[in-house]
Amino acid sequence: MEFETNHIDQINDLQMNHTGTLLATCSIDCTIKIFKIENESQTLVTKLQGHKAPVWKVRWANPKFGTMIASCSEDGCVIVWGESNGIWKQYFSTTNFTSSVNSIDWAPYQYGLILACGTLNDEIVVITRGERQWSETKWVSFQNGVHCVCWAPFVPEGALTGSSGPVMKTKKCIASGGQDGVIKIWCFNQKDGWVLEESLIGHTSLISSLEWCKSIGMPRSLLVSGSHDKSVIVWSQETSQKKINKQSLQFENQKQQQQKQQQTQFFKWKQQKLPKFSDIIWNISWSLAGNLLAVSSGNNNVTLWEENQDGEWIQAYQEK
Repeated sequence: MEFETNHIDQINDLQMNHTGTLLATCSIDCTIKIFKIENESQTLVTKLQGHKAPVWKVRWANPKFGTMIASCSEDGCVIVWGESNGIWKQYFSTTNFTSSVNSIDWAPYQYGLILACGTLNDEIVVITRGERQWSETKWVSFQNGVHCVCWAPFVPEGALTGSSGPVMKTKKCIASGGQDGVIKIWCFNQKDGWVLEESLIGHTSLISSLEWCKSIGMPRSLLVSGSHDKSVIVWSQETSQKKINKQSLQFENQKQQQQKQQQTQFFKWKQQKLPKFSDIIWNISWSLAGNLLAVSSGNNNVTLWEENQDGEWIQAYQEK
C-alpha cells in the first residue's frame, strides 16, 4: 500500500502499532502524524505538534498501557503522547537533555512502562513511570554519541515452557550503537545499577540501526546491526542450561535447588556479516518469527534475508 502523508519535508521514521491498525510517521517538519489503516485505505487521525526540531523516532507502547506513543527529536525533547476518548494529548515530556535525542525504545511490557533513550552527547537515559511520577536514570556510554538503543526480550530465546520446567526470566539489558561503530550491551543489577557487560566490535562507522530479535523459539540471542560503513552484521549468542549433578543437590534446600537448576550459561557473541551493500544502511527489522530480516539502504532498496540450514543469511527478496 502506498499513500501521501502530506508531510512537508522528509519522513524520518514510521511504525505500526501492535495490532497493525494505526501507523505513525515523523518528519523533519517537526510533526508526527497518526493514520488509521483499514481495508487497504488510510485516514488521518491526528497531527501531533510539540517538537521544535526534526523528529527522529516514534515508538508505540504496548497496548497494555493504552494507546500511547513516544517520540524523540533534535530539540533534546522526549514526549509521550496518549489517546483517550478520541483525544490525543501529551502525557509526559522532558527537556532535561542537552543535545539531540537520536533514538528511543520501550522496554518489554513485563518490566512496566520504561523508555530507553540515546543522545548525541553520549548519554543513555532510562525513563520509568512510577506510581505517581516519572523518574530518570542516566549514564555516559563513551561511544562518541549514541545513535540507537534497543531492549533485549523479556524471555531469553530457547527458554521454552512446558517440558523444560519453569520459564527463566532474563535480566534487563539494553544494546546501544555509537557513532564510533561499537555496540555496547548494558545490563541491570540491584547492586550496581546499569553496568557494561559486553562491547561488540565489527563496524567501522556510525551504527544507524540496531534491533534485538524477539523470537523465543531458539536457544540463542540474535542482535542485528546496520552501519554507514555499508555493512549488516547478525550477532548471535548461544545459551544453554548448565547441567547440575543431582547428587550435589541432595543436601540443598528446595529454594537453593530451584535456583541452581535454573542457571543458564551464556557463550561469547559471534558475528556473521551479510554480503557488502552498495550504500549506507538506514534501517533493519526482524519479522515476528525471527526468520526474516528486512534491510533498507541509501539507494532506496529494501531487501529481505533468511537463514538457510547451514546458518548462512541469504537474500530472499529485493524491492526497488
